[in-house]
Amino acid sequence: MAILNFQPHYLWQEVVTEGHVDRETGDWIDGESEWQKYLKCDITPAMDENRLVLIPDGSVVEYDYVVHLPQTCRKFEVGERVKLTMFDNDEERIYTVTGFHRYQLKCKMWIKGI
Repeated sequence: MAILNFQPHYLWQEVVTEGHVDRETGDWIDGESEWQKYLKCDITPAMDENRLVLIPDGSVVEYDYVVHLPQTCRKFEVGERVKLTMFDNDEERIYTVTGFHRYQLKCKMWIKGI
């Protein structure tokens, strides 16, 4: 029996810690970045002939996927890196956010592969 899943993908966010000087030794400690699973989402691929979108700030951007998120998600900044796990596979790809808009009932994020 097949069950339809309206949010079959996972969105990961990159958490970056800044570098700092160790107070005891005075040595520089490099910052680190790690990926944290953020939430389930749904994605829509861009069609070949329509890979451009006019985003709310008035600019036109190229994208590979539209990510549909719940209205309660955090605001993603243009240029931020995110990672997607599609259909619970182990394959993960990293993308750059090219646009984000919050609607009344959901949010849309346009992403482009790195």
